[in-house]
Amino acid sequence: MKYLSTAVCAAAVLAAGSAFAGDNPAWTWGQGQFTSMSSGDDSSDELGLTGSIGIADLFHVQASYLNGTIGITGGPDQDYDGWRLVGGVHPHIGANTDAVFNLRYTSYNLDDTSNDVDAWGVGAGLRHMLTDKVELNGMINWDRADIDHVSNGKSTNVSWEVGGRYLVTPEFSAGVTYNDSGSVYYGGGSMTLDLRYQFRDIL
Repeated sequence: MKYLSTAVCAAAVLAAGSAFAGDNPAWTWGQGQFTSMSSGDDSSDELGLTGSIGIADLFHVQASYLNGTIGITGGPDQDYDGWRLVGGVHPHIGANTDAVFNLRYTSYNLDDTSNDVDAWGVGAGLRHMLTDKVELNGMINWDRADIDHVSNGKSTNVSWEVGGRYLVTPEFSAGVTYNDSGSVYYGGGSMTLDLRYQFRDIL
């Protein structure tokens, strides 16, 4: 209930806008991130690197490398690595607000098993510059995953996430994001912390 209230408040702020008349969110950047996921008594930690390129002030392409460990109660930890590709559009719908529409593909390779995971997904959301230093954002994602060599290994995951970002300088920022579902293969919730360096769009 606490997280649902957070999502409602964030959506209200995004919809209301602000008196700040600055730039829209940046779309060309590189970042490192740490994600902690939990599901019941199980937990997982993940490190990631992500790069994003903004194109023609409308399109974006993003690529991520992911590496982590799944902790399983009563069993051995499971290491994995993976990658994600995202392509989408971000039309400006206000002086400081972008709508976001994504198509994404995610692949995970679980070490020491043949149960790899592939998933296609779509997402929609908003990014809003509340001030010249504070960004708020929210997304709803839908993913269809397929686990190799597992009977009935197909699953559908619908998740929402809310986050915020503080720009220490116009280029350097720190962000936090809560997602109500850890990943396409791991239920529960997740919290991500990231450090980002923003560049000017080059295309």
